[in-house]
Amino acid sequence: MNPNRMLEFASTGQSASLHDDTVLSYDSGEAFWMKHVPTIKERDRALITDVVRRFGPLSRVKLHELTHFRPATIGAVVRELLDEGVLAEGGLSNNPTGRKQILLELNEKLGYVVTLDFDAETVSAGMMDVRAKLRNSVIRESTDLANGREGLLRQLLSCVERTIQQAGPESGRPLGIGIGDPGLVNSQEGISVVSSTIDFWHGIKLRELFNKAFGVPVVVSDNTRTKAIAERTLGAGEGAADLIYIEYGTGIGAGIFTGGHLLQGHRWSAGEFGHTSTTEGGPPCRCGSFGCLEAVAGLAALETRVRSALRNGGFSRCLELAGRDIDRVTGWHVLETAALGDKMCVVLVEELARSLGFGIANLVNIFNPEIIVLDHRLKLAGPEFLHQLTRVVQSRALAYVTETLRFRFGELGSDAALLGAGLMSLDAFFAVPALKPPKFMVGTENSLASLPS
Repeated sequence: MNPNRMLEFASTGQSASLHDDTVLSYDSGEAFWMKHVPTIKERDRALITDVVRRFGPLSRVKLHELTHFRPATIGAVVRELLDEGVLAEGGLSNNPTGRKQILLELNEKLGYVVTLDFDAETVSAGMMDVRAKLRNSVIRESTDLANGREGLLRQLLSCVERTIQQAGPESGRPLGIGIGDPGLVNSQEGISVVSSTIDFWHGIKLRELFNKAFGVPVVVSDNTRTKAIAERTLGAGEGAADLIYIEYGTGIGAGIFTGGHLLQGHRWSAGEFGHTSTTEGGPPCRCGSFGCLEAVAGLAALETRVRSALRNGGFSRCLELAGRDIDRVTGWHVLETAALGDKMCVVLVEELARSLGFGIANLVNIFNPEIIVLDHRLKLAGPEFLHQLTRVVQSRALAYVTETLRFRFGELGSDAALLGAGLMSLDAFFAVPALKPPKFMVGTENSLASLPS
């Protein structure tokens, strides 16, 4: 479908292909569609499918151990799921004694999800199969900011459409879309509320728009959280229940897991780490305040400092990386040159480590994480940066809290946000539904409290 036609279609108010009883909810840090079904059998089918997805390949015996369902129930449900192409048999178990068991896994031809991520610089889109692997080539292109809100929406819709075309019918059907947005996101309603890096990006009903354009469920979160989900599940986080992911760039964000739950906040803005105050009367921030961590230590602040120093006669090898054009020197150049021992950039990066470390020490004292995962791009500054940051946090946070605290760089690179958005979409599709409650328990006028005594 042409992107202009998609935008027109999405704004007509035509109904989406979702059941009326489907609402967006969150648990254990993962987005899912809270579905309700009328029968135990439907619930059991979904639960067995999700257990195979999370722990497969696994045998029917292992399914029994994990679910405590009767073997007869497992046998009947598995036969149905195999016949329908939801599950597939994937070889034999390698147990050294006893009978070899047939292993079950998700059928990779069941379908795929489209995963989309964007910020003020880049739009990326890809296809993730049901086994959480990115397939085919990822679409990456510069973000269209010149044509405003409509231009960016057309670009995002086009990237999703091209991803579906690239997947082709042999990949199955699209099961959902996961979107990582650069701003503050109301994930409950799928709305991008406001962005501090894209001025015109506010009040965008992304879930509604993409659902109407493509007819599949859509989940939306900010891309700090999508990266946090990916690094915790597939990367440096090792599945830790208590983890903080720090995103660094033009903005600074934190994805915070505590007890396995991803914090969302009352209005879905938990983790706006870059807008914590560091000093009274500091530099102005794009959020409208002064002295925010982002304004003091974000990428733009780093660029301002190095360019000012160069204009005032300072020397740095980072100027060579920018073709000797001061206006093209970036914060990434500063990190890269600091790793090479450039004096000016080493000093600037030490200041960055100190400012970030002070802020992270506060997070550590409040949330007591097991692991801090840093944006992989900070690795440009070299291993010494990690040591500097660790020392600052250890000097500022409670000694008892930091005794076993581990710091590491992210491992998933530029695919982290895509992987996280895809995982959210898969969790939505495979969410285990609850049984529909009796009618007398639904609605205030028919609640238990209103029943006669």
